[in-house]
Amino acid sequence: MAVGDFDGDRVSEIALAYLSSPHTMTVDVFRYNVVIENSTVQQTLSLVGTTSASTSVTASYNEPVSAVAGDF
Repeated sequence: MAVGDFDGDRVSEIALAYLSSPHTMTVDVFRYNVVIENSTVQQTLSLVGTTSASTSVTASYNEPVSAVAGDF
């Protein structure tokens, strides 16, 4: 998991990286939403993007995925 402004709108999003198959890593990006209506606070996450990358290395599902976010 990494937090950063991935779409350039000056608001941080949440990126979650995971193995979706032994040869595929997927990254989903979520936006945190807060809505206040009638004195009720509703907090949600909305999926705003997803991408996958294939790898030639076979990975098992119990191996860690490392992630970093920054303005490179």
